[in-house]
Amino acid sequence: MAKAAGTTPALGRGRGAIRPVLRSTRTSPVRDDALEAAAHVRYGARSRAPAARFEVVDGRWQCPALEWA
Repeated sequence: MAKAAGTTPALGRGRGAIRPVLRSTRTSPVRDDALEAAAHVRYGARSRAPAARFEVVDGRWQCPALEWA
């Protein structure tokens, strides 16, 4: 992980360390009170794809499902 993040173990982030970059987002309404969202996050040489489901419960948005791939 340190190599992908541009860090050195025990030294942490230094000058030139690679930071995560949000490349894109997508949302998809499932029902009137629910939607699903996904993102593409670039982290150095790697990509991540977080996805979440949001639902209205008792008048408030909640996130019952969150996944990182």
